[in-house]
Amino acid sequence: MRIPPRRILLTGADGFVGRAIARELRARGHRVFGTTYLEEPGPDEGRVDLTREEEPAKLPEGPFDAVIHNAGLVRQDMPRLAYFAVNTEGTRRILEWERAHGIPHHIQISSIGVYGLRAMGEDRREDRTPRQRWFGVAYQRSKAAAERVIERSGVPYTLLRLPMIVGPGDTMVAPVLGRALLDGTFFRSGSGDSEVSVICVANLPDILEAVIAKGPTCDAYNCSDHSMRWSELVGAYAAALGVGVPRRRRSIAWIPLKMADKGFLYLATNARFGAHFPNEKLRRTFGWSPRVDWRDAVRASAEGVRGERG
Repeated sequence: MRIPPRRILLTGADGFVGRAIARELRARGHRVFGTTYLEEPGPDEGRVDLTREEEPAKLPEGPFDAVIHNAGLVRQDMPRLAYFAVNTEGTRRILEWERAHGIPHHIQISSIGVYGLRAMGEDRREDRTPRQRWFGVAYQRSKAAAERVIERSGVPYTLLRLPMIVGPGDTMVAPVLGRALLDGTFFRSGSGDSEVSVICVANLPDILEAVIAKGPTCDAYNCSDHSMRWSELVGAYAAALGVGVPRRRRSIAWIPLKMADKGFLYLATNARFGAHFPNEKLRRTFGWSPRVDWRDAVRASAEGVRGERG
């Protein structure tokens, strides 16, 4: 879907997802002002630290047709309170700014992590999978709390819950799965037939245009574009990297002893339980279908891992 040019405020424009969104939306003629934190701001960008109460005052007056709130703390090795400072309180601050400036649509780049431990498994649909409150890691709890803040804010919104993201420069799937295949440390757990869902980063701009065109729905959506068996995803990465799939197996009985090893948990839980988030509600509501195939995104992602290894 192509829509007339809009004025968009994008937070977190300097991360993996934010860079991809900003680049493509600008190429399509949209006027995008991006906030950065880790990198120096470029043209039409400004550095904003949403953990500080006064920082949103740095944002331009607009007007903006929509705010895409993508800024967030994703790394799994940070202090617990840091996730709430960035993901929850940062969301509250941007919403207060939006309310003061009459922003008509808040689009939240959320996460399937809001389901907490229930994110492990298959057929995790939005309307049948409760959002967690008390259990789960700090990242998951902070993203769930952010959604509750949005729902109470009075700002019209749409919540997009992203699963694992694939594409060039991805910061989770390729670094863990790709490197495990290259290092020979990959292991199997269970049958490997559990279903998992992904979102190709290159498909996000199309989804966002469809969401902007529709307007706020004040609802949440599993923002996946393809689902496949875990063994299929592993096989596609192995083929793209030109390596075989190790046959070594590990039991999930190791999980309680490996809670600090995020790579182990990623491999074990996806293989054994799956992470499947059907997207029928997203497709039906926004009339959207994916343009980029997941296998192409895997190949592009694998190129980056190969490049790191020379």
